[in-house]
Amino acid sequence: MDKTIEEMRRGSAIVVLSCAMAALVWLAPVSAFPNTSKGEIVAKAIDAVIIPLVDLVGKMPLIIALGVVAALGAGYALGLRLPRLSAPAFPSLPEFTAPEETIDVPAAPLARRRGLTAIAELRDVEAVSTAPRKPQTITLEGQMRAVMGDDFELTDDIADRAMSLAAEWERRGTPHGKRVDPIAIIRKPREKDRDWSKDRSWFGGLPRLDGQAWPRGKDGVPLPFVAQLDLAEIAAANPDTPLPKAGSLAFFINTGAVLYVPPGDHSPTPGPDDLPHAYEECHYPLPERPSPVTQPLFPFWPVEPVRLRMPDDLPPMDEDGENAEAIEAAQSGALTAIVPRRKYFFSASSSQMEAIAGADTVWWYCADLALRQLQAALDYVPRAIAGREKSIADGQAYQARLRAAPELDEEALANSRSWEEVNRAAIPKLESEGRGLAEFIEHFAGFVAGRDPWEVMTQEEIAVLTEVLATAKRDFESACNYVVSSRLGDLRDAAIRRMITGDSHAAGALPDAVLSPINEQYRLPTSWQHQMFGLGGCRQYALYDHLCDHLLLQIVYDHLPEFRFGDMGLYQFWISPENLAAGRWDKVELTFECG
Repeated sequence: MDKTIEEMRRGSAIVVLSCAMAALVWLAPVSAFPNTSKGEIVAKAIDAVIIPLVDLVGKMPLIIALGVVAALGAGYALGLRLPRLSAPAFPSLPEFTAPEETIDVPAAPLARRRGLTAIAELRDVEAVSTAPRKPQTITLEGQMRAVMGDDFELTDDIADRAMSLAAEWERRGTPHGKRVDPIAIIRKPREKDRDWSKDRSWFGGLPRLDGQAWPRGKDGVPLPFVAQLDLAEIAAANPDTPLPKAGSLAFFINTGAVLYVPPGDHSPTPGPDDLPHAYEECHYPLPERPSPVTQPLFPFWPVEPVRLRMPDDLPPMDEDGENAEAIEAAQSGALTAIVPRRKYFFSASSSQMEAIAGADTVWWYCADLALRQLQAALDYVPRAIAGREKSIADGQAYQARLRAAPELDEEALANSRSWEEVNRAAIPKLESEGRGLAEFIEHFAGFVAGRDPWEVMTQEEIAVLTEVLATAKRDFESACNYVVSSRLGDLRDAAIRRMITGDSHAAGALPDAVLSPINEQYRLPTSWQHQMFGLGGCRQYALYDHLCDHLLLQIVYDHLPEFRFGDMGLYQFWISPENLAAGRWDKVELTFECG
């Protein structure tokens, strides 16, 4: 049997997991690093699973067993299989005729299931058996026999052809029988003299749900809102879409939700009181807890849909992915002809911007952001102290287990005691930094108080701000590390991002020489584009798991609207053709992948 991509992935996963488990067993018992969430997870795993197993059977038997599992996984990834006692005899298979144009794709469970179901339904396949069609049975094998005869046997070849057929239907067999060209969702340029708050399609801000409840996840927590797209604008961009021609769709991430909003001039829907904050300035989105530097909503940024016209002779995607690259290149080329693409994130300190007048301007917003970062660092101090105290308590419990063991591990005991002393020494330093930082913040707050955030700072004031950043890193390193910006340029870039998406007063303070290149060169993300339909981006497996689904919306890493999802991550909303035809937006599936 030929190797498949799915088999190779499973085998590789077995190898990695077995090696990781073997490493944990070899190191157990260990003293986990307590200052990060990863350290806590490792410590809990060791305490709950690894140490009891080691106590029960010893290290070496476990390591040998995991090594055998890893070897079997490696063989599985390489296509090796254990010999069978007897090989079953398969009857000759009926001839299978596929359509002239097919798409061959790597194996994927969802695509395969839908492909086989598609064959059973006989939409375009000419049955090789004259047996009358029977009611749908429970198993896919039964469906095949219902239309192809009782002697039918399912093989990988037939399954692969089924996937090809199903993927071709996804590309062309939409509910209205037409192929759908992809639609790029492009951020609009900012015009200072235009109020864009009434635009009908946008990223961030608040949704307009016409009285519908803000969606929540299974845990009851409200979902973050990312986009609302007007369906009339989508239809104007591409009349061939199978979407409704009026109303709008509102998109929410995390566990994901899509709401259809009827047409009308609706007011913004206020966010729930327990809505998690959307992002942290100068850092990442979806923070675990609110702080002085987190924002409750992603920045409001109107967008426009643009049809990407694909060539009529564009080849279908084949098994080795070469045609996928051609399709992606066609999409990218069509988009580049409309809006210039860029390779780098926006930075006012970059070589592309450094010669532009006004790019080195510093606004009082930068000082205000630095103050809030210092306040966030001060808020962190009690949590840091509590973390050290917990690490000390966990270390003492671990040492007690070591001393109670039949054979004392002197090295592990010494390491644990050493780490306990590090934690004990860190607590007074954190307490001292906290007291000094509170006084430092009080003086700096007086410097910032009463300032218009979009007023330009003088050179003397900029020098004070620069010294504040240096002092924070030098005198309060434990508290301010990774919280307070080390470069003035980071604060300036954050201010520019807020000005582009802010009110007329904020936007009006941005120099035209800075705004113009942003409008001309930075309206797109750096990798894949935000889009509807077409071929989506692929970081892992979602694209292949949803070959038979429509890409309802793709939101990708885009730092200007603060969409800094993971490591160049992308959210993709998928919907099956049948659910799209029925308008079952509650059946949309959200996937997230990052590098």
